[in-house]
Amino acid sequence: MGCPRLPQKAFQARSLEEDLESAMQFFLREERNVRIDVAEKRIYLSQILKEYSANFTGWYSRKFGSQQMTILDYLNLFLVQGDRDYLEQHPKIQIRYIPYDWRLNAQRSP
Repeated sequence: MGCPRLPQKAFQARSLEEDLESAMQFFLREERNVRIDVAEKRIYLSQILKEYSANFTGWYSRKFGSQQMTILDYLNLFLVQGDRDYLEQHPKIQIRYIPYDWRLNAQRSP
């Protein structure tokens, strides 16, 4: 339940990068995965972004030739402009992680 939603079509080699970026954009714009609390000056992120942060920041570093990237740098590629502006104005925002939803995996077979 905590994973990105699967698209209604199969991934294909010719459009894989574009399809994955689209799926990531959708995932990161869902409040269950990324939520900024302006009053608390915190950003809440899906636990998956912590568990696999090296994958996300590594991809960013390879694509843009940058070093020492953070998960917030990665998120800025996909968030709506207002959220990007807020994060730029609050570079020391506290990050809290939303527990991963394992309910689907926890079901028992009949």
